[in-house]
Amino acid sequence: MSLASVPGLSTADFLLAWSCVDNSGATLELADALVTTTGANQPNLVVRANVLQAGNEYFFKLTATYPGQNPGESSLLPYELATFIP
Repeated sequence: MSLASVPGLSTADFLLAWSCVDNSGATLELADALVTTTGANQPNLVVRANVLQAGNEYFFKLTATYPGQNPGESSLLPYELATFIP
């Protein structure tokens, strides 16, 4: 069920947490202001330029928890950053 189909709920009602791991198993610290402009607890995630490295795959996950309920998660397929050389 999406928020659009639940009257009276908004993302402000949920505890949100983004996480990111690269293909080597290293965790990207999304709460660090040098890594994102949004932090790790907003509905949208904006990663700063030059943080993601070419040739790596990144696995992003958003966990949403409604107080008193089990958390739900959504993961993005691996995103591989490519370098394009003209």
